[in-house]
Amino acid sequence: MIDPDYLLWRSHEELTHRERGAPNQTFLRRATSEIYYALFHELCRQIADQHVGATLRREPRYSLIYRSLDHGRAKDACKKVAADPRSSAESAQVAATFVTLQEARHQADYNPAPRFRVAEVHGYFLDAEAAIDELRGGFVDKPHFLTRLLARERA
Repeated sequence: MIDPDYLLWRSHEELTHRERGAPNQTFLRRATSEIYYALFHELCRQIADQHVGATLRREPRYSLIYRSLDHGRAKDACKKVAADPRSSAESAQVAATFVTLQEARHQADYNPAPRFRVAEVHGYFLDAEAAIDELRGGFVDKPHFLTRLLARERA
């Protein structure tokens, strides 16, 4: 299983323990992508733990649920959660962070024009770390939030 902590650690280490001078744009773009994927894989793990169980991670159905989170659908659901006044502050924060990081990853991975700055990427790291901590700590509407990411809502 992909370890979100390792992805965050690797990005943080390279951001904070680098040689003098501006880091290479390729590195900053890769770090931005890894930071997004840390949050994405934490969401996958949380959803699968909720719907299958953390003790059943080797079961085929765990992988099926883990791999069911679709990037586009998750972004759409997160936009709805972030805008929904009934969402808890924690759900809204995690959802808004997911949307921001996914948009940053798309810029990093697919748009050659923008230049990334260390402070900007470090901000992404801090936001992802806070969202992951929130998910791991649990909050009142977390089960509903995780289910909304996976399920297709109909009008």
